[in-house]
Amino acid sequence: MTRKYIFCYTRTKNIDYRNIYGVDASICPQPIQDMCLGRISALLNNTADEDLKDPVYVYFRQDDLILYGIACLNSVLSADYCLEKTNGRVRGFFGIIEKTNDVVQTIPYSLDFYIKLYEKYIVPKWSSFTFHYNENIELDIPINVSKVVINPLSGGTLNNDLNICRVFLSPRLSKKLLSEALAYKGNMSIAIGISDREQVIEDNFPLMNATLRNYDYRSYEDVSVCHICSKCGRKTKQIHPNGLCTECYEKQIADSHKIKDGSVISETPQLFCNKCGKNVNELYTEKGLCAECYKEYVVRKQKSRRNIGIIISLIIVVGLIFLFNTNYLSNILNANVKQMDKGKKHQYSTSIADSSKDTLKVDTLSKQHKK
Repeated sequence: MTRKYIFCYTRTKNIDYRNIYGVDASICPQPIQDMCLGRISALLNNTADEDLKDPVYVYFRQDDLILYGIACLNSVLSADYCLEKTNGRVRGFFGIIEKTNDVVQTIPYSLDFYIKLYEKYIVPKWSSFTFHYNENIELDIPINVSKVVINPLSGGTLNNDLNICRVFLSPRLSKKLLSEALAYKGNMSIAIGISDREQVIEDNFPLMNATLRNYDYRSYEDVSVCHICSKCGRKTKQIHPNGLCTECYEKQIADSHKIKDGSVISETPQLFCNKCGKNVNELYTEKGLCAECYKEYVVRKQKSRRNIGIIISLIIVVGLIFLFNTNYLSNILNANVKQMDKGKKHQYSTSIADSSKDTLKVDTLSKQHKK
């Protein structure tokens, strides 16, 4: 059985937008996660709140990694847990990521499943003032809880060219298109129910397919997408590996060849892990770590946080013990001081009484002497 992990991007009442649930690089390489988050951000940001009152169902496949879910206002899933601390409306993506080389057998296609997911995984964190990133959390809600599910169905309607987005003008095709996407084993992306083309074409990670919600024509448009070159930053209609425009890509190819003894030697870029020094295909994070070292880094970071938590707890316990003992000693000292004060007062009273007696005797003797 394929493992399914929670993948959610939203904000809570007190914590700003971020990936609340995700997976580590051993399950999904960071570049693919970044690509998915780029697509999700475009769906959420390039439209108005009103257009997210109806959920946008999405399905992404990159190699053997599949991400599916909905982008919408949080109020679609909960009327009570949907406003930030200034009462602004909150948006989010709520979905599942899984890894398989085969055809995806089924995905949920109704709100009831995502309402349960929101209640279980988002609501408990809603009012927290502390952010905790949750990694590799397996889904424990069965997919068949959904009233409607989509199953794979072969077809030839979808586009698989990265340089265009096929925009379907009929929402009635939604289930059929999703079924085709599930059956397709190559890279695929589709959003069902967008309100604006900007959500899928004006971003560095555009989608291959989409359906517009406010039209009803049994036709489609192939729209050229706009990419941004990852090296020079220019907008381009065509993108090459590593997110390069044609000019930068050709320059990279030219730079990677050297003329030696009349022959052309192809040199691929050499990437080395900054920790172990291994020659690898890709590096993760700004620290430049290979997959193994990155995983160790994440585990070490988690242990460090746990140890800090233990130390803080011990400091609090020791402080409480010290405070209790201090109060106890203070009470004893106060009692001793009061006892000493009472003793002094008693001594003082006695000495005054003795002094009075002596004075009385002297007065009596002096009277007798006068007589």
